Amino acid sequence: MTITIASSLWSLQQLALTRGASLDDLIDIAADIGVSAIELNEDFLRLPPYASIDGYRRLRNRIESRGLSVASIWFYTDIPAAVRLTSVDETVHQIGNYLGIASILGCPRITLPPGEGGPNADVDLAHAAMIDVLTQLMPVAEHYKVDIGLEIGRTTGNFQTPQAALALVDKIASDRLRIVPDFEAWRHATEDLPLSHVETTVIAEPASPDDFRKCLPYAPLIHAKLLRLDDAGNDWHFPLEQLMAAVRESGRDHVLDIEFEGWIPDIDPHCDSVVETRRCVELIRRLSYS
Repeated sequence: MTITIASSLWSLQQLALTRGASLDDLIDIAADIGVSAIELNEDFLRLPPYASIDGYRRLRNRIESRGLSVASIWFYTDIPAAVRLTSVDETVHQIGNYLGIASILGCPRITLPPGEGGPNADVDLAHAAMIDVLTQLMPVAEHYKVDIGLEIGRTTGNFQTPQAALALVDKIASDRLRIVPDFEAWRHATEDLPLSHVETTVIAEPASPDDFRKCLPYAPLIHAKLLRLDDAGNDWHFPLEQLMAAVRESGRDHVLDIEFEGWIPDIDPHCDSVVETRRCVELIRRLSYS
């Protein structure tokens, strides 16, 4: 079993938003922090100098020159809503393009939030659209040798829970459809940080550690979300000891992709995201081999 420590560049995106740091800058910082892989998010792929097929090839060379690989590319999606707005064929086409971009970058997977279909969505129609799109994407994913990972970071909704993701993987029955459990779905309620999100007023209980274990056979990549570390370098907003014990005991290879999100405006916008991301790397590395 191999555990790889990666970092989403979302952990450092504060620097892009407040100081004008470039993608090249963030790649260099990630390399210096000591991870072996990064997760890109789609925002950077739309910007010069890398927003083209040739640009993606140059970006791959740039990343590899720093001793890094691309563990994942995160694209924002809401599959049922996309079908409502366009069509199944157009949605498959767009996500198929994402798979092609990942292939050029030498990336083994794309990570997608499945979405919910938008306000007043018909659940049965949304479910049928989800199944139709994912079924048609499996041959495309196989062509590119790139997996599709469903990001699961909530405990409410029709598709974004651990149980829903497991049901979709069972229904589609393809090794190219994976689950990306996000520690957010297992976060505790604490006095300093409420269990609420901008996009919903629903506050749900955290998922169970057993749900996490059930996801692990389908989860080569895990989003290790962290929010606020104490002076000892621990984040008590998550049941990290339980989650990381399950990872160690799974007997499978996993990429632990750190998402430090403590820099956002409603948590600690004053923090130094480089310092805190480095501390997150140290924490996850320590727990990976405890």
